[in-house]
Amino acid sequence: MSMSTSLAHVEIRYEQDVVHARQRARLIAEQLGFDRQDQIRISTAVSEIARNAHQYGQGGEVEFMLEATPHGHRFTIAVRDQGPGIADLDAVLDGCGASRSGMGVGIVGSRRLLDHFQIGATPGGGTTVTLGKSLPPDAPPATPLLLRRIADLLTANRSASPLEEIRTQNRELIGEITERKRISALLRDQSELLRQEVIERRSAQLQLETLNRELEKRVAAGVKKGRAKDLALIQNEKMVSLGQLAAGVAHEVNNPMGYITSNLNVLADYFDRIVTYGWNREENDPSNPGPSMGGSGRMSPEEMAAILVDGVDLIKESLEGAEKVTRIVQELKAFSRNDAPECETVTLTSCLESALTVANNELKYVAVIRKECESAENVVCHPGQLSQVFLNLLVNAGHAIVSDTLGEIVLRSWHDELFAYVSVSDTGRGIPEELRERIFDPFFTTKEVGKGTGLGLSISSDIIAKHRGELTVESVVGVGTTFTVKLPRSDVP
Repeated sequence: MSMSTSLAHVEIRYEQDVVHARQRARLIAEQLGFDRQDQIRISTAVSEIARNAHQYGQGGEVEFMLEATPHGHRFTIAVRDQGPGIADLDAVLDGCGASRSGMGVGIVGSRRLLDHFQIGATPGGGTTVTLGKSLPPDAPPATPLLLRRIADLLTANRSASPLEEIRTQNRELIGEITERKRISALLRDQSELLRQEVIERRSAQLQLETLNRELEKRVAAGVKKGRAKDLALIQNEKMVSLGQLAAGVAHEVNNPMGYITSNLNVLADYFDRIVTYGWNREENDPSNPGPSMGGSGRMSPEEMAAILVDGVDLIKESLEGAEKVTRIVQELKAFSRNDAPECETVTLTSCLESALTVANNELKYVAVIRKECESAENVVCHPGQLSQVFLNLLVNAGHAIVSDTLGEIVLRSWHDELFAYVSVSDTGRGIPEELRERIFDPFFTTKEVGKGTGLGLSISSDIIAKHRGELTVESVVGVGTTFTVKLPRSDVP
């Protein structure tokens, strides 16, 4: 049997209250000792369920509690509403569907974020969702002093809603309109008062229209801000990927630079010998032969021919190395830059090649790359974002191959009448069926600490979806995995 201590309540009446509940959840989670990732998970789950209560449950309340269980303390959040309930609750929890009002998506997602989840719903009797997460082992003791500190912080951080003044005016306006309606009903025979009532109603309508326009502007600004955050998240994940590959990219650059430097040193020696030989010939003075060339001060035609032939080869090899370095730097520059707001028309395989250049050093020690590219169809896209998708797929393929011998990564491209396709296949360990449905969830990862953020596949799936495409996966444990990118062709309306 568990005992709980109530920490705070948040009444859900307006959209801003959902934000307030999210802020409370994160602040309390921080004080209870949860790390940043768990704070995000907890506050996200609370935000989703509270938004359901606001949108579909006719409002409600959020209660934050510290619960003592037989296995230790747990941070518990109860979200209650007075809505119509959920008739098909079992189907929603199984992930098989959502209600006609849209409920279900936030419930299933929130259920995956936390380790304790209960829901009770009665048709016509409201819904109660209980979320919880056990405190981490290194959490501070749940003492009265800690609870007092949390209460003080909640009081100190009680922020006033920027819409509170507008809400107060709205309530006053509604009260005035109601009073006017009552007067109109009592004095309907007096035309002057009726005319005044009509005028006031028109005024109220204009005010409401003005308020609606203001709210529409705020919603549009919120959408724009959300898109900016999405782009920032994509760019941040891109930089994380580059950071993890930085050592390999540096090696890819250092290798050609090494033999370029060596070749230049040899060329410098050759030219020194040629210049010395020419100087000796001009002097042509037996008493002053100048610097010695192999003891005689002379160079045979055969030696001169060998130097010239080898010098040409050294210059050609150095130019090839410089071209390789230039190509790597250009791909890095293209990959790391922010995409332009407008889409571009490029071949899907060019984005794949760009990502392969960046990831080459990460892959060449674990797998042989085999290309079966049958087509190079154009697509309309943000090239940097698609390159990031392919980089995530290539790096994941490399990490999946854990054998002592070289594995194989196969890159394929093809098209049909409407779409262009690129697939990345590996001969790795495969993905178990029970994990396959979760690999696109934010923050879900099976990699060890330092090898992944849990956002790569989630962001990749979002990028492809925003390009009106689809990212799919097929996997067999012990055989390997194939990810396929499907995008509309640019020549199809």
